[in-house]
Amino acid sequence: KNLTERRTVVITFRVYVDNIVACEKRFEVELLPKNQWGGESHMPELLGAFVTPNTDYTNYLLKKSSKLLDKYYGDSRIDGYQSNDRKRPWQFAAALWSVISQEDITYCQPPASFATGGQKIRLSHDIAKNGLSTCLDTALLFASCLEQAGLNPIVVLLDGHALVGLWLI
Repeated sequence: KNLTERRTVVITFRVYVDNIVACEKRFEVELLPKNQWGGESHMPELLGAFVTPNTDYTNYLLKKSSKLLDKYYGDSRIDGYQSNDRKRPWQFAAALWSVISQEDITYCQPPASFATGGQKIRLSHDIAKNGLSTCLDTALLFASCLEQAGLNPIVVLLDGHALVGLWLI
């Protein structure tokens, strides 16, 4: 719960037969704080765990996006894929992009960490509070909003960069 940096622990399993150790196995386990992603070499699929749609900040961004949808398209609904028209998800993504771009978020290096792989992730409440974000943090924020809107995001990792897309249908 209070882990703030990566920590390696040893777990030992022992099997006793008549109070005598019949078998013993030791395993080194790497523990990561809740905001630490292990990187591409350590179960990259866990990156999806940092897509957090149910936060106050994602809801705030969706509400602002809804107002832009109403202003430019005359329809404020955030209805995922219900329209069965690829234009609607595109319109929402465009509105969301405009809203996030206006949030005065400053690009910043990842939070300091003693880990050698992956990086610490600034979650949406951290971005809202401090206005700092890496490209990966911002991609995950965007993906969180898309998911909260009922859309299917895709986070893409490139060498030294991250971006987000979405299914239109």
